[in-house]
Amino acid sequence: VTQYILEPAAVMYQLRHGGASEALLRDPKAGLRVQAELRHRTATSMRRYGKPGQLQQVLNRKPAQLREFCQLAGQQMNHIVAGRFSKDLLSKFNILKQLVGM
Repeated sequence: VTQYILEPAAVMYQLRHGGASEALLRDPKAGLRVQAELRHRTATSMRRYGKPGQLQQVLNRKPAQLREFCQLAGQQMNHIVAGRFSKDLLSKFNILKQLVGM
């Protein structure tokens, strides 16, 4: 969250890359769909997104509190978009703010 505030362009790239990687991890046959959505001309340019080992390593290096917050936020995204935040989500967010010194 803090990084998005400080570096929105970098985070948007990470979201684009993360979304593609997640889609391919869930459905390895989704390559053509992901390729079209990201407007890649060739399938070879999609190889970077299909590396679950690297993705898992990056996620595992993140603090547990961040991973828990992100997982909960993903589950509650429809409420977040509507501007409704659960007490649990706000609590986890406040813990993250303390960790990063906001």
